[in-house]
Amino acid sequence: MSMNNVPQQLLSGMITVMLAKFMLNDVPHAAGIVGTSNPGYERPPTINQLHHIARLRKRLKVTTPYEKQVDTFAEAGRMIRELETEKAHRAAQKSKNPTSPTTATIATGKCYETAWRYIIQQEEGSLVHGTVTRGNKIKHAWVELPSGYLWEPQTGETFTIDGFYKQYFAEVEDRYTTEEAAIMAARTHNLGPWEREEIKEWLGR
Repeated sequence: MSMNNVPQQLLSGMITVMLAKFMLNDVPHAAGIVGTSNPGYERPPTINQLHHIARLRKRLKVTTPYEKQVDTFAEAGRMIRELETEKAHRAAQKSKNPTSPTTATIATGKCYETAWRYIIQQEEGSLVHGTVTRGNKIKHAWVELPSGYLWEPQTGETFTIDGFYKQYFAEVEDRYTTEEAAIMAARTHNLGPWEREEIKEWLGR
């Protein structure tokens, strides 16, 4: 059977996870293997992007030098969007027009990427995208393991699943198996978070 006749939703199993593991070592070049039509994905970040990240970070008084941690044009773009979202959220609070408590800001950092890498390495458990409350409600990612424990990517700490949910008022938005996480990364050329339309297109749910 020609590969052209295989539904894209059926891209799964060991081949997908193998591709994902390759992406762990070289995400930009792996994008070419899985057939990206977006050459910008492999581009390094621009000087303007890095300067903008540095300015936003200093304005928000974030100590982590994110401008030194982004490796690609797309990753820099996502970081800028996250920092701009946080800036807008703080401005709303300062003007006494806070964001609705049901609306989450986006966590700055690399929680989505780090959690994705962890589950691909472990080959078990669930990659979870959701929200946690640490002063503000923020979007976050973590990995829940079959052992009943949970790995948190920002700190690298392990919690009991129940303890984490109680401590951080965690709420689940989506869960992904290792295979599903690999499919989504291969097809969208990013490591999350993923839009509802993308999930429906590639996972059929």
